Amino acid sequence: MFDVDTNSKSEQRKFGLVMASVLSLLAFLRWLFHGFAMAAFPAYILGVGLLFLCLSIVAPFVLGPVFRLWLKFAEVMNWVMTRVLLGTTFFLLVTPIRGLMRMFSEDPLKRKWLPKTESYWEIPEEQPREFERYQDQF
Repeated sequence: MFDVDTNSKSEQRKFGLVMASVLSLLAFLRWLFHGFAMAAFPAYILGVGLLFLCLSIVAPFVLGPVFRLWLKFAEVMNWVMTRVLLGTTFFLLVTPIRGLMRMFSEDPLKRKWLPKTESYWEIPEEQPREFERYQDQF
C-alpha cells in the first residue's frame, strides 16, 4: 500500500530521525506533565530515541527491518481505523438521520406500494425552452 523504498538509505535515515524526534518529544512531554523531578525522568524513552538517532546517522541500514515492520503495522492500523471510522460515521450519523426521516417525513424515493394505482409514472416538470435560461442556473 505504501510506496516507499524500504531499502533506500535516505528513507531509513529519515525514518530513524523522525522516530528519534518523536520519542524525544514524548519523553519531554512525559517529564513535563509528571513534574520536573529526576524520579519522573523518562530515561528509557529518551534512550530509545537516542538509539534511533545514532543508528540513523551511523548505520541506517540497521533500521531497515524496523522500518519494514513499522510500515506493516501502519497498514494494519490503516485497515482497522478505516473500518472503525466508517462504522462510527454510519451508526452515529446515517442511522439517526434515517430514523428521523422515517418518523417525520414521507418516503423521498416514493417506494410505497400503491395497489389501486394503474401506473407509478409521474409527469415531469416543464423545462425551459430558451437557451439563455440554462446559462444562469442559480
